[in-house]
Amino acid sequence: MKISITAVVCGLLFSTVAGAASTSAAILTIRPNSANHPYPSARGVTMIKISEPLEGGCAYVYIEASDKASLAVALAAKTAQAPTVIWYEPTIGSPWGDAAICALTAIQMG
Repeated sequence: MKISITAVVCGLLFSTVAGAASTSAAILTIRPNSANHPYPSARGVTMIKISEPLEGGCAYVYIEASDKASLAVALAAKTAQAPTVIWYEPTIGSPWGDAAICALTAIQMG
């Protein structure tokens, strides 16, 4: 019973990233935008630059301001200099309209 529940939960977690692009890389830069950013839609959003090229014209991936879990994993991975798998959606640009900053859909450290 426990194994089947775990499999279902894992399936649900990873089904959301099935169509997204992914790469395994080191996090080079983490740049949070402050509450005083001139673009209101960028306030609280964090951008991540990784060591490998991204598909679809993406230069960075972004983490929504409310996504504290993904931000915590990104900070831990950067601090530990651990390999990180990034899933992202090249067709979703930043909330302020920059197509080179793509939406993070999942992140895994280690």
